[in-house]
Amino acid sequence: SLTGIPEVNYNDVFTQELYQLLIQKGYQVELTRPASDEKTLQERSNLANNHSHNKKAVFISIHHDSTQLANLRAIKAGDIDTYQTIRPIIGSSFHISRENGNYTGSLKLAKSIGNAFYVIKRTPNLDHANSNYEKSLSLVDKKLGIYHHDKLVVLKTTKIPAVLIEIGVIVDKSDEAFIKDPKERQKLVQAVALGIDNYYNH
Repeated sequence: SLTGIPEVNYNDVFTQELYQLLIQKGYQVELTRPASDEKTLQERSNLANNHSHNKKAVFISIHHDSTQLANLRAIKAGDIDTYQTIRPIIGSSFHISRENGNYTGSLKLAKSIGNAFYVIKRTPNLDHANSNYEKSLSLVDKKLGIYHHDKLVVLKTTKIPAVLIEIGVIVDKSDEAFIKDPKERQKLVQAVALGIDNYYNH
């Protein structure tokens, strides 16, 4: 991140808060990568597929975003070499694969969580669709920031509905500050949980 904090630290904090909330709501939750554990992407997908017999099972992957090197300048965070965006790039995005075993469910889940983010006025990150990028992604829903990310291992090899959520851009000064704010983070955690609720209830 811009301040030198590894992405995995942000992932673990968000995931633990979401885990606790979902447990409180009565969901059965299995972490495919418990905090500080190292598992390959395929191993995480395999764990999710252990639940493919359960028609209500879904897979959600929590991440925090960067951007293309062309949008970054090198900086120092103490003794750590890191990067900062040259221009503001902020917001959340949702990624699904057309190669997933249940694409219809994946799209429904992404839209459900995306709508919950929209209600709390969280900005969608549209940077991934920049046509100047060598590997730009196709937007499925501009209003919500949903993308096709077909070749992403944890999405395409998973048999159950799967969504990867980029919570925020941690190489952007304002967005990292937003993500670090416990109150703002809790709003996003609650939005993910509400999106899951709505996925099952509609």
